[in-house]
Amino acid sequence: GDSILSESGSVVLASGTIQTTGSVSVGDALTLAANKRIKMGAGANFEIYHNDGSTNNAFIENDSGYLMIRSDTNIFLRSKTGNQPYINCTKGAEVSLFFNDSQKFETTNTGTKTTGNETITGSVGIGHTTTPSNTLHVKGATTVALFEGTGGNVFLQLKDFDDSTSAFIGVDGGVLKFQTS
Repeated sequence: GDSILSESGSVVLASGTIQTTGSVSVGDALTLAANKRIKMGAGANFEIYHNDGSTNNAFIENDSGYLMIRSDTNIFLRSKTGNQPYINCTKGAEVSLFFNDSQKFETTNTGTKTTGNETITGSVGIGHTTTPSNTLHVKGATTVALFEGTGGNVFLQLKDFDDSTSAFIGVDGGVLKFQTS
């Protein structure tokens, strides 16, 4: 294809490909036309592009192997406007997940920490069990579960949703009590 060296020093290609065996250095910005892609790899299987159509989204795609993001300090995924956090990853420390600027989940050196209510739709295993056999399976060598409350009494409510009856097991002033409703 034809190429023209402009007065500003830029090269304009009417069509064709620029090939180099060395490095390419861009001083200001690499600008592509709408819906064009930066392709890398022997099979051009890694792409970065912006869809300028109705979705107006940006994409990073990798069709082979895995996609790795590396940093020797921290990795942050944030909104462009307002800098709202989505995910914060701190090297040697926590990974935090956010909802609407509020931290909801965090890994710690002893496990995880959740802020807010949790909805669990499957079985939950606590203690030395990896395959809970019931909806809630608690297994331990000594004290299996501890329920604490304030105000002088603590009750565990067992509710039958078929007929809305309940049974309560609890402690009031050091006395074990059973109640039904």
